[in-house]
Amino acid sequence: MDMKPTLTMSQKQMLVMTPKLQQAIKILQMPRLELSQYITQQLTENPVLEEVDDVVEEPEEETESLEDELIDEIPESDVDLDTGLPETDSVTENDLPETDIINDDFGDIDWKEYFEDSDIENSEWEEPMEDDRRDNSPALEESLQDHLLWQLRMSDITDKEYEIGEAIIGEINDDGYLTEDINELAKELGYETADVEKVLHIIQGFDPTGVGARNLRECLLIQLKQLNLEGTIPYRIIDEGYLKELEANKYPQIAKSLGVSIDLVKDAI
Repeated sequence: MDMKPTLTMSQKQMLVMTPKLQQAIKILQMPRLELSQYITQQLTENPVLEEVDDVVEEPEEETESLEDELIDEIPESDVDLDTGLPETDSVTENDLPETDIINDDFGDIDWKEYFEDSDIENSEWEEPMEDDRRDNSPALEESLQDHLLWQLRMSDITDKEYEIGEAIIGEINDDGYLTEDINELAKELGYETADVEKVLHIIQGFDPTGVGARNLRECLLIQLKQLNLEGTIPYRIIDEGYLKELEANKYPQIAKSLGVSIDLVKDAI
């Protein structure tokens, strides 16, 4: 069974019972006494309504004289003024003017043929391939600064500390290092250096581990602190400044300076 879209037109008359019409019908059915009480109630409840006692009647003489003048000016004819038709003893259906209610702006359009010839029936929406959606939509990647600001907003800090934190994060590059000197930053913000150091310490506890460091040594120390390795040999090697010796594999020198065996230094590395 073929299912095809069709368009049909029909005319019908219907009466819509609007609230205004319902109110009018209700008022017309009221007896005089009930109507008087209803009007009094409406005047009491609605301060906008006013009761008018005297009705000003317009003079009828001028109106009647004007009507007479207009009638006199109309030329005499055999046309009935009420119907607009020639005066006869009776009016039949044939005397009424013909009106073409079927004629409209659509003309003789075969709607069935129109929809069969159009592409509406055969048109289908095709869902784009998964690869197409992925390629056409821009990739929204969160930057390091956005990630740090989100953690800053989640921190239990004061408005002053939040302002300092925003400024510090703004000076952290994509590698996670702080590029601005703390003292200069404190001068720009108008705060004490200790206040900036305090907020920097909070940011250095954010994810990723080691963010906010000013150099490689501080970055490694932050990571070791978060691993609870403070005071261990790896921490002492970095904290006491033996990174260059470590890069040069000078284990005996490091062991002697730390007062530990070479094996412990090697195990720590």
